Amino acid sequence: MRSSPSDRREKLEEKLEKILKVAFFDRALIHNALVHSSYVNESGHTELESNEKLEFLGDAVLSLVISEHLVSKFSDFSEGELSRIKSVIISEKSLASCARKLKLARFLLLGRGAIKTEIIKRDSILSDTLEALIGAMYLDQGIGYGKTRAFILEILSPLVQDVQKKKLGLDYKTILQEYTQKLYRDVPSYRVLSIEGPEHEKLFTVSAGIRGGLTGTGTGSTKKEAEQAAARQIFHILQREELLENNN
Repeated sequence: MRSSPSDRREKLEEKLEKILKVAFFDRALIHNALVHSSYVNESGHTELESNEKLEFLGDAVLSLVISEHLVSKFSDFSEGELSRIKSVIISEKSLASCARKLKLARFLLLGRGAIKTEIIKRDSILSDTLEALIGAMYLDQGIGYGKTRAFILEILSPLVQDVQKKKLGLDYKTILQEYTQKLYRDVPSYRVLSIEGPEHEKLFTVSAGIRGGLTGTGTGSTKKEAEQAAARQIFHILQREELLENNN
């Protein structure tokens, strides 16, 4: 005897639970998280709801979990640095990449028109689906968000590790340039002050300056590292000044 569409759908969602490593108590939540608005529009069922509300909730939960984790992990970073890093970690591109690894596209309920246009390949659709699943997981797991937090940190851990290795979100030359262009319509200048040590173990000292006379210095084993350190120093000074102005 052939299985019904609802039976096949349930088995598919059970497969997803195994991938997510989370067993849902309320199966309506995992189902709802996978219903795209195009499916609702074509179905004609007025009681059917898309995953957009769960996506809204998941976005908030995701932001809280990552913010809390970054504050704990990188206590010496400024608010501006943490914000920049968070924006990269939970960006549409990053979330879509995670969704592809979880193979979420095969579980999403789409309208026929959406299937034909292959919108499931878009980063926005995939990232929205992941956020909806996070929202559903949060509601399903009861008071607290231990399992949801563990899931989020597991799927995003490679990006957080990149931060630890200083490969992500820490290009202070670019940050400072964007900042000064906005404030002064100008760009920083850099000058090598000294190069010390033997050929295989050089130490560069570089100064960075911006309009208004503010300067910073930095050292590093390469000219690029020293420039980054000098840019970081100026950026932190500018941030402190901005905070003081805002508090007055």
